[in-house]
Amino acid sequence: MEAAASLNAQTEVEAGYAAPGQKNEVVITVTSATEDLSGTPVNEDVYQQLSKSPSDG
Repeated sequence: MEAAASLNAQTEVEAGYAAPGQKNEVVITVTSATEDLSGTPVNEDVYQQLSKSPSDG
């Protein structure tokens, strides 16, 4: 989670959504990639999208 938060912060700065030295707030939610909060399986397309690494686009 620490690595993901760091990568997210770096990406936000590079994209211009956040800036070093300013008060920036980011909310990160972690869920299962195969089912929603009720345990219902998610669509295969959603799973594939969630499985991509940031470098995959």
